Amino acid sequence: ALYGDQAYGATFQHPGRSADLVAGGALVALIAEDSNGRICGLLIWELGEDKSIPFHGPYIFTDSHREEVAACLVDGFLGRIARSRAIITYTNQVTDMLPIQQFEPLGVLHYCSPQGDCQVLEACYRHLREDRGETVWAHPDLIPFLEKEYDRLVLVRFIQPTKEYGASRNEASVLGVEMEQLRSLALIKPIIGGQDIAQNIELHLMKLKQQQVNNIFCSIDLGIGWQAAMAGDLLEAGFTAQLIHPLAGKGDCVVFQYATAAP
Repeated sequence: ALYGDQAYGATFQHPGRSADLVAGGALVALIAEDSNGRICGLLIWELGEDKSIPFHGPYIFTDSHREEVAACLVDGFLGRIARSRAIITYTNQVTDMLPIQQFEPLGVLHYCSPQGDCQVLEACYRHLREDRGETVWAHPDLIPFLEKEYDRLVLVRFIQPTKEYGASRNEASVLGVEMEQLRSLALIKPIIGGQDIAQNIELHLMKLKQQQVNNIFCSIDLGIGWQAAMAGDLLEAGFTAQLIHPLAGKGDCVVFQYATAAP
């Protein structure tokens, strides 16, 4: 009731499922309570890749001491994950009470609701320990974007251009799609590379347009050569590279957005 659907996404669209994920250990929730036991704030994070931790929040449910509650949640969160092996934590949806001075800007995504209201969503990240540098694969057409972003984010990366060496590839590719009907949003994720990947991307776009999906994204892992090579096909199909999620997969992940929701 207090936050629009763009602020919470699939994580909280089904509260019972979220509670089950917390109980099962797939998600971790940190709750702030007042002296009477009323919940006045929430921050939640995902347990996934060892090198990076995505989080959501803080969400504040009180009209008093809002900054204090937010600071308490963020400090508690950082204290908990400081004992993990993660190097970076990030969020794709900066909330109004996040102490932004403790984080670095990652980039922006554009979101248009099913009602046609459009806005810019900010993403940010924070180093938890020293990033000693990585080697990433990149399609030549994506290298200028990566060089600019890595310089801005002060990340040491050795960019290895992808090449076609003539090795045999699967004839058919497989792409997965995570759909969020309430937000009119689709996230395409590559599963198996293949010779038809450009046509497969176009086919998925056609199907999503037929369903009138407003927000179409694709995430590729630069630590996997054939996924990195997809960047050329995505750019050709009308996607734009929006931001980098450092160490979010085997390597850094790049989020592309299709032009439908971009200004």
